[in-house]
Amino acid sequence: MFSNVFRKGKPLDPEDFESYVEQVFLRGPYYSEAEGSLVYEMASGRIGAALLILPMQVTANGRVLTGRLLTAFMKDPCLPSAGSARISLRLRAKLQDFCFSDTAAPVSASLTAAGGGEILPVQTLQWRRIFRPVGFLTANPRKHFSRTAAVPLKLAAPLIDRLARLAVSSLAIRKHGTTTTEPMDIDRFRDQAVAMIERFSVRPTWSKDEFDWLVGLADRNPRIGKRHCRAVVDGSGATIGACLYFVGREKVAHVFNLVSLPGRESDVVAALFEHFDSCGCVAAHGMAQPFLMTALGTQRYVSFRHRGHFCLLTKHADVIDAVRRHDIYIGGLASEAWSRLLTDFR
Repeated sequence: MFSNVFRKGKPLDPEDFESYVEQVFLRGPYYSEAEGSLVYEMASGRIGAALLILPMQVTANGRVLTGRLLTAFMKDPCLPSAGSARISLRLRAKLQDFCFSDTAAPVSASLTAAGGGEILPVQTLQWRRIFRPVGFLTANPRKHFSRTAAVPLKLAAPLIDRLARLAVSSLAIRKHGTTTTEPMDIDRFRDQAVAMIERFSVRPTWSKDEFDWLVGLADRNPRIGKRHCRAVVDGSGATIGACLYFVGREKVAHVFNLVSLPGRESDVVAALFEHFDSCGCVAAHGMAQPFLMTALGTQRYVSFRHRGHFCLLTKHADVIDAVRRHDIYIGGLASEAWSRLLTDFR
């Protein structure tokens, strides 16, 4: 069913896929049958529809809730829609503590709104800053060029970009005051991130067990690249921000979680962009966040694109109020960004 819905019928390694689904959706730190995936079985015994769900903890105004990350929602195209309809009814907002998806299709977003859910318009966007235009275009050449053109362009990309950055000097990032970045280990990143997102009424709880488990899943996803953590430090030596990101062979920085102290967002973004540029990244991108929009807006050559609807369902009025006031931190490890279901299984 997954192949038919998400891969246009192209085969996949069934053992690898089944092992991954079991590991993620049946062996997570907070798995329970009540909060786990939903499967609709027809009277004939065939599976008519399924929704893979990963429970993860969310803190909302001091309460720890079991959130549910909704991932692959699929229906057997050869069977009636009764199964997907029954699953959708189980997901009405009035029945949920905290259900969310950051990759919802337009149909799912419409069902979310109809069921009393919220659409997060900012988190629906992805920001992008390109440092080396030709290198970025040739990072995934099949999207932009024919096979015969891709190879010579990829070889020539460093030289063309060097000339382009001389002609348009603003493509390169200049030193931003006395703010610098330094490497940090994953435990320090977690400690800083948990402290810096406490200002949000709704946020991932990120217990050490759950955080380490999610990081492990991301590390084993070959398509997103190698994990990096950076601390952003001001002139006095104080840590004002932190970033968890991955860089693959295409030299694009996939920013998972970027956090900062209140009021220091512009300094943090500028310092990180300088670091990405100095490391030779062709581009950087990540989920847009309301608290980062002003900082991103002050940077040149930052663009935004639709990345998939971010939908949230909850019965709690105070959570809805926080979401509507943008008093929420979500995304990165608290999303599908790490999942192989979005990369090498599609």
